[in-house]
Amino acid sequence: MLYNLFLSAVQTVLHMRWAFAKIASFSIVPIISNNYTEINVKLQQEIAAEKLKSQVGKELEVLIETKTFDSKYYAGRSYMDVPDIDGLIYIKNENKEDLENQFIKCKITDVKGYDLIAQI
Repeated sequence: MLYNLFLSAVQTVLHMRWAFAKIASFSIVPIISNNYTEINVKLQQEIAAEKLKSQVGKELEVLIETKTFDSKYYAGRSYMDVPDIDGLIYIKNENKEDLENQFIKCKITDVKGYDLIAQI
């Protein structure tokens, strides 16, 4: 009986490989690949959002790099953030003093896309 189950499983796998080879010969694979890429991107976005939401309420030390074009926010990074890969931390410019190129402690209050919003 166990042998028959094993034989059935092997036949199923061989049939699936044959079917996939047939599908590949009809150029359906790019469609499957595009769907997989979309699913993968959505999954990565969900994971990133979940990870960023876990930062809300925490206090981080942030290096202020610049101000936004309207000077309403500072943009900076924590020790965890890599330039051109990770998002930024935006901190509301409440007291209008120049904090660029300084480390400040701030509390994370919100998430917007791949960026964090904080206040001093």
